[in-house]
Amino acid sequence: MFKSLSMRYILAFILIFAVSFAALMYTMTSLVDNYSVSIKREAMENAANHAAYYVDLLTFYQGSGNLSETVSRNKPELQITLGGIVESIGDGTVLVIDKYSTILYADGDEADNVTVGSTLGAAAIREVSVGTPDQLMKLTYLGSAVNGKHTIYAVPLAYDGEFIGCVVIFSVREDWTALTSKMTQTMWISGFWILFTALIVVYFVTTGITSPIRRVGQAARTFAKGNFDTRLTVHGKDEVAELSIAFNQMAQSLETLEQTRNSFLADVAHDLRTPMTSISGFVDEILEGIIPPEKQNDYLQLVSTEIKRLSRMVNSLLEMSRITAGRRQFTMRPFNICEMARRILISFEQKIDDKKLDVEFNAPDDDLYAVADYDAIYQILFNLCDNAVKFSRECGNLKLTLEYVSRDKKIRVSVFNEGIGIPAADLPLVFDRFYKTDKSRGKDKTGVGLGLYISKTIIDAHGETISVESREGENCKFTFTLEPASAADIKRMQEAKTAK
Repeated sequence: MFKSLSMRYILAFILIFAVSFAALMYTMTSLVDNYSVSIKREAMENAANHAAYYVDLLTFYQGSGNLSETVSRNKPELQITLGGIVESIGDGTVLVIDKYSTILYADGDEADNVTVGSTLGAAAIREVSVGTPDQLMKLTYLGSAVNGKHTIYAVPLAYDGEFIGCVVIFSVREDWTALTSKMTQTMWISGFWILFTALIVVYFVTTGITSPIRRVGQAARTFAKGNFDTRLTVHGKDEVAELSIAFNQMAQSLETLEQTRNSFLADVAHDLRTPMTSISGFVDEILEGIIPPEKQNDYLQLVSTEIKRLSRMVNSLLEMSRITAGRRQFTMRPFNICEMARRILISFEQKIDDKKLDVEFNAPDDDLYAVADYDAIYQILFNLCDNAVKFSRECGNLKLTLEYVSRDKKIRVSVFNEGIGIPAADLPLVFDRFYKTDKSRGKDKTGVGLGLYISKTIIDAHGETISVESREGENCKFTFTLEPASAADIKRMQEAKTAK
């Protein structure tokens, strides 16, 4: 049950709410309860002092220290005054007790339960008699005359310096929790409705979060079965929407990769079968004597060409495998990129002449030194130039440009050709594995769609950039950057050449 993310979220919310609400309840009830008790006790203390003061006045005007006589003579006045004092504290009881612990007067809530004339325990009176007039004392008990737990305050009475009795105020309850109980009840009711409302909100919020996640899981399971056409509906602009967008992008990439893989397998099967069929046919014809001896060298030359074509394709696949596995190691050293570019152009001299291409070699300096893996950069530049020649139109322009960009502190190498160009829709995909813009193999009969992918991977490993610009049917330009060699690197390289 609690394996569900939404249920765990709701349970966590309930626990947090319960703990927080309990802490709030405890804090609030404690504060209110303590406040109520302190107010009640303060009222009892004031009432005890006022009652003792009034009895003291009556005793003084009586002119004798006989407390019993004072009470009996002024009983009506005591009922009015002491009764009003007791009413002011709500639920208290007042007692007037002589020095012999006899109750002379009682008024208030518990007066009916107190027998006037009865005697308290001697211990209670001894506790009060040690005090001085106007000294408020909190008694622990009143003896058997008053039963139950009470809060008790007593003020000693004296006449001519002698203890004659005391006035006692007591309440039947230690804590006065009427306000606290009412507040607790209100908070419980309020807490229930708050929790109920919050749970409804949390349910819809968690459902809104978990439903897209469940859909992602369902879509992922369909992907595991090889179905890559599933897409998620995107709602809003929050993190869940970003997850759905990222998932759709991944799905699109997987679908494209699957289509590319299938296309690659078909291309490889076709490209491997064609030369192998040719080789097999030529060899069989030579062995069977169908091809006369004087023409066998020509056919063997064709066999050699097809074998080299197979070798190039296999090497490309092996190169991709090494790069993907991270086994391709690069040796960084300074070299003359202008010299490399001139050698590559010379190697394409025959193909350039066959197409009557107009070649431009632009370099501000005869020598431009870069720091990179020589063989890897040679592979990239050779591949770009090979593509440029292959896809150029007859009598078109082929331009190779090398320059140092001081703003970026980089060497920029560009290969431009006028020819069929690349469709705008294919530009973001040209560096993907197995991707071939010439799907019909009308122009590219030898490639398997790995050259640009390998070039991009090598450039990325160097920490540099490679890009493409093209107008379909007009031209195309590939550009990549390299790190320039320092003066010290160039000097060491030249000294090494001199030493040789």
